[in-house]
Amino acid sequence: MVDTIVYATIVQCAEEGEVGNMEILPNRVVGVKDGVVAWVKKEGEEGEVGDAVVVRVDPPGFLCPGLIDIHYHAPQDEYKGTGLDLPVMQWLDTYTFPAEKRMDDVKIAETEYARVVETTLRNGTTTCVYFATIHVDGSLELARQCITKGQRAFIGKVTMDRNSPEGYIESNPVGAVRDFLKEFPESDIVKPIITPRFLPTCTVETLKRLNEVRREMSGGLLVTTHVAESVDEVMFCDALEGRDLGVLRDCGLLDGAVLAHAVHLSDDELEMVRDGGGGIAHCPLSNCFFGHSIFRVADAMKLRVPVGLGTDVAGGYDPSMLSAIRHAVSSSHILTHGATDYIHTPHQKRFLSKETLVSYPQAFYLATLGSAKCLKLDSKLGTIAPGKFFDALAVDPTAAPYRIHLTPNDSVIEVFQKWLNLGDDRTIARVWVNGVHV
Repeated sequence: MVDTIVYATIVQCAEEGEVGNMEILPNRVVGVKDGVVAWVKKEGEEGEVGDAVVVRVDPPGFLCPGLIDIHYHAPQDEYKGTGLDLPVMQWLDTYTFPAEKRMDDVKIAETEYARVVETTLRNGTTTCVYFATIHVDGSLELARQCITKGQRAFIGKVTMDRNSPEGYIESNPVGAVRDFLKEFPESDIVKPIITPRFLPTCTVETLKRLNEVRREMSGGLLVTTHVAESVDEVMFCDALEGRDLGVLRDCGLLDGAVLAHAVHLSDDELEMVRDGGGGIAHCPLSNCFFGHSIFRVADAMKLRVPVGLGTDVAGGYDPSMLSAIRHAVSSSHILTHGATDYIHTPHQKRFLSKETLVSYPQAFYLATLGSAKCLKLDSKLGTIAPGKFFDALAVDPTAAPYRIHLTPNDSVIEVFQKWLNLGDDRTIARVWVNGVHV
């Protein structure tokens, strides 16, 4: 017998066919046992429900997979929405590093990280890849908060052993990672992830040793870092050891890597990511402020590079993955139609191919199945299907009537599209992670 039954129309991306093909499954019943989808049946075929908890998601509401944010800086949450008019290095010195230093105090970390996890869950993020800080105890506190509040997560204790501020640099970075892994709490849903901040703050020797450490762990560990984020960062890497992606490859860190931004990668480098077993966390909002360009999502997907989506708080000011979905679409239009050298005569106007556009179903794919693929979890996450973890959202688009204008003639897909473009935390009625209502 199952322990939870949900009656709803399911809206999700199809696992087969073109990326972003939508799958609408009306009047379905989802049976969940021990956190896993046991079956999905048409209403009327479910049989006796027994003692299962029964939830009904009535129209125009629907059920969809949980959103997967694969790039979020947890200690930066407190100043999200501020300072984005500053150059990136000044922004880091003024806001980022002081905020991250504070997480050395576990009491502060407990308070701040509790709020972060509550915020992301309330916004429908069922799985999150978190950068913490260089502090072992503070980073462990982030893991504890995720476990306590029931969010699936990957927790990265950040590594920095060069070109870092006074008082915020490590003398024994590999030892600190080992301590972090040794003390990491046991959990089925919260795991550690190796997290060198980026090449400018990590020596090559440390990167090589981090690869050794992760290979020692049973099943290995994923890696997350920043790559080719901005013109300044690319130039900084060139002045050190060269292109950051090549250095990561040479250090053995591409396989299982979640690479944030990747704005300035060439086609050859995108193929290097694919062939090396990595994936890219597209962060469209923060790229507007610090990337100096727009990541070529469609080109990467054509090259079969795994691409997911990240909010990149606080470089991105909005913790909602719905916002990231919207910016993925809008930034692709800017990339396609051009924002410079505009000629105001229609027949002279220069366009890129429309194949560079990202549609709203494709952006939703990035936030669900695409992110799951980057985490090597697409067999377990990203859709509501038998054998997968029940990480899901019950959406109530009527909860924000002054944002979402519904009409009696709206189809399910039209309601879904309105929610993607206009929904907020009020419209997320329930969040399940691993079958648990959190």
